[in-house]
Amino acid sequence: RMLFLKYRGEFSDHIKLKNARYMTNGTKGHDRWEESLKRARLLVSAEQNLDTTSLGIPLRGRYDFLIRNPIDNRNDLIELKTMGHEKWKALTLPHESHIAQWSIYAERIGITHGYVVIEDRDSLTPKYFPIRRDGMDVYVYSTRGGLKEERKDYISNLYNRIKFVMWCDENGKFPKDQCPDCIQWGCKQDGCVQYSNTLDLVTFEDWKAGEIRDTSD
Repeated sequence: RMLFLKYRGEFSDHIKLKNARYMTNGTKGHDRWEESLKRARLLVSAEQNLDTTSLGIPLRGRYDFLIRNPIDNRNDLIELKTMGHEKWKALTLPHESHIAQWSIYAERIGITHGYVVIEDRDSLTPKYFPIRRDGMDVYVYSTRGGLKEERKDYISNLYNRIKFVMWCDENGKFPKDQCPDCIQWGCKQDGCVQYSNTLDLVTFEDWKAGEIRDTSD
């Protein structure tokens, strides 16, 4: 539903002053990492825009760091995030959106290995979560290197969710599936309440199964 509202330009996000400060700290952290990787002669490229022209879907972003792995003689993709200490301490896997970002970037630039790195905003201590792509499948590992999640056809499903949102918009439908945060905390978007009450609701799984299509599909 959040993707739907963003696609229509109706998503509203009021950033608190504290969160704005955190984002500024995150930007400085990226600059610090980039300089460190340069000094270590590991950096291949940084902050490169994502090319989605071949996908036919409106998607934009930029990956953080592409580094040369001197041990395995390959390029690795690093997605860097920062987090407050208590959340960082309890973290056993990266946030879903962080896994999705890494996966899409890796598929677009043809990378198979890398890390989602979560840095403690207070101590600057990093947690390294190895992540691997095999075609459209993604494998997420713990900080100790043990396989935690095996996600078959994960990247294809990410792309399909965007196509589903576009289809909903074009056909006067609204995603029935709520965002996880909205289920837990309650949605604060007026548009979400309005559309869920006025448009036909369609699940992503029904759409993907081909049970619901418009006549022009």
